[in-house]
Amino acid sequence: MRNLQVVGMCCSCSYPGCGKSFSSKCNLSSHARWHRLSSDSLQCQFAGCGRRFNLLCRLKQHELIHTGQRPHACPQVGCGWTFTTASKLQRHLLRHSGKRQWACPHEWCGRTFTRMEHVRGHMSTHSDHRPYTCTVPGY
Repeated sequence: MRNLQVVGMCCSCSYPGCGKSFSSKCNLSSHARWHRLSSDSLQCQFAGCGRRFNLLCRLKQHELIHTGQRPHACPQVGCGWTFTTASKLQRHLLRHSGKRQWACPHEWCGRTFTRMEHVRGHMSTHSDHRPYTCTVPGY
């Protein structure tokens, strides 16, 4: 492959003016697709957007933002939630399954969650650290 060079444990793009580095040859090869695209190839055609993608499937997924289509519906009766991707639907289905694989590390707490990022958010309830402060006087 042209414009690829491995530097120690890291791979750097040698395309003129780029110089980005990657942790694997695979990631570098994926990045190289960007340089092989023509200016309008795999580019969002919606007015004012113009975002470029290195894979057709990513462009198609992105276009759903503009069209408002949400082709993946939750099959649970009465739910009504819809999603742009099958993976987001699968993540949502955990809510209905009752499967809560992530637990608060404080044994005395006992709270469980469907997603790790919810545990991270929950952890602030066990500390005095409050990253957001109210700007309304008196509250």
